[in-house]
Amino acid sequence: MYVMKRNSRREKFNGVKLYKSVHNACLSAEMNEKMAKVVSRDVMIAVQKLVKDKKEVESDVIFKHVKKLLSKHSKECAFMYESFRDIS
Repeated sequence: MYVMKRNSRREKFNGVKLYKSVHNACLSAEMNEKMAKVVSRDVMIAVQKLVKDKKEVESDVIFKHVKKLLSKHSKECAFMYESFRDIS
């Protein structure tokens, strides 16, 4: 499965990259390590279900889904996830 990036570049979906970005956002929001791993894993599983059977997905679709999922756990995690994207 490929991800269409904001700059119109196509990139193969990288679950590790997504997991790390969610994990880093959780830790930056001062979530403990154990909970950050649980949240990151849960978000990863949900995104994999979202993109299942798709050949290509826009990065914004994944981003919005992750942000929504993170908001359920912690508004601060969702904010940190969004902030990291804005500076990258």
